[in-house]
Amino acid sequence: MYSIAELVNETGATRRTIHFYVQQGVLPPPVGAGPRATYDEEHRLRLLAVPRLRAGGWRLDEIRTFFQRATRSAITRVVETGRLPADDEPAPPERANPNAGGSDPEPIVRYRLAPGVELLVSASAPEPARETVERSLPLIVQLFRTNLQ
Repeated sequence: MYSIAELVNETGATRRTIHFYVQQGVLPPPVGAGPRATYDEEHRLRLLAVPRLRAGGWRLDEIRTFFQRATRSAITRVVETGRLPADDEPAPPERANPNAGGSDPEPIVRYRLAPGVELLVSASAPEPARETVERSLPLIVQLFRTNLQ
């Protein structure tokens, strides 16, 4: 459990921002009130995820909706990897085998970018290429999100 001062130190968010996010439903209310209010790991994770999501172009209402639907592991993944989730993206990417039925199929990593849009990358692609794909995913997903609205 964290006091608000500890949460400020852990996350870099201001007291005012924390109170605002609680008011807007981005954060759940703390346990208790006033100087004795306490916050938990869920508050800390969300406060660490918000700047990453905002940097990806997400609005506060989109972040609130994501937090309402997301599992703790999905929020943790945003914090740890910086990867933005697509609206219906199962993260981590799933392994796919589009050559099922053929002999010696090549393993493929499938990234869902938007409904009906996927990026397939060979699991044997060079590491720099796979890293470039991983770094590019938040921007690509945001482009689809912006253009599909």
